[in-house]
Amino acid sequence: MDVVINLLSSILASSRTTTVLDLEFSQLISLAPLLPYLMQFKCLKQLSLHGNRLSELPEDLSMLPTLEELDITNNLIQKVFDDN
Repeated sequence: MDVVINLLSSILASSRTTTVLDLEFSQLISLAPLLPYLMQFKCLKQLSLHGNRLSELPEDLSMLPTLEELDITNNLIQKVFDDN
């Protein structure tokens, strides 16, 4: 997790206008520690979390208002809840 946080910090330092982030195969088990960093990418449109070990997503992804595409394939998520 520290490696990913360091990577995000480095990207933020160079460009907050990044539109695509690829965090595939980063061995992530939770997005919670990353959300404060992800929220700083004000132009983020695509986030790839493919091939991690996520078992759930944060309840409120509205903290990423510009996000259009989220790839969570090949994780441990078994259910996605629908409010309807």
